[in-house]
Amino acid sequence: LAALEAVLADGRGIVVVAGPQRIERTQAYHAILERAVRLGGGVISLEGRLGASIPGTTQLDLLRLKPSSFGTLLHPLPDWLGIDGPLGALTLRLAVDVALHGNAVVITVPAPDGESALLRLELAGVPRRLLEISVCAVLARRVLPRVCPHCRFARERRTPAGSQSYVGLGCAACADQGTAEPLPLAELVRPYDQGTQPFTGTAPLAERVRLLVEAGDVQPEAVSDLLGGVAAKFSAGY
Repeated sequence: LAALEAVLADGRGIVVVAGPQRIERTQAYHAILERAVRLGGGVISLEGRLGASIPGTTQLDLLRLKPSSFGTLLHPLPDWLGIDGPLGALTLRLAVDVALHGNAVVITVPAPDGESALLRLELAGVPRRLLEISVCAVLARRVLPRVCPHCRFARERRTPAGSQSYVGLGCAACADQGTAEPLPLAELVRPYDQGTQPFTGTAPLAERVRLLVEAGDVQPEAVSDLLGGVAAKFSAGY
């Protein structure tokens, strides 16, 4: 949180908010724009689906805006521009232009982690060198189902790393669901040498979920995209 606060206080460059689920991305996106309002300056949010109101922010329906209106809308440029919706060639160019002018931009990208988010932006047409110049941070957020600690039961099978996997059997504490309160996780990284580099004091999502799987708090199937082949082999009875 301290590292993210420092990035936002700087007030320039692109902050990418990543997550596989839209609600994971939008919640973090709104929280960042609320912080931007408190920092001062004009804030414009272009949203693919207008939801909760952000006081002090001009929120516009991205899907109803005509491309020809972007120039008038962003003249003069806002201190903060947010884009929570489909990232086409025009909106990506808009985001990069605002960032290169020295202002701040927040965009959301459907991706499981920070590195995947940058790869998606590359596939959308943003050169890697331009990402390294304009992107100051990537915040990847995940909300994972936590195995109920009261009815947790160790399976006989083990993961390739040697740790057991646990499943919730269902009890009164979890209303027979087998899962407890969801577990929110986040990583904060920056583009670095064709990959990503965690900020000081933070850890990659993949490293954190491996520890949670080993501790029995999360099932490997729920984080297969972060564990890579480990969960696939385990599920197949490795």
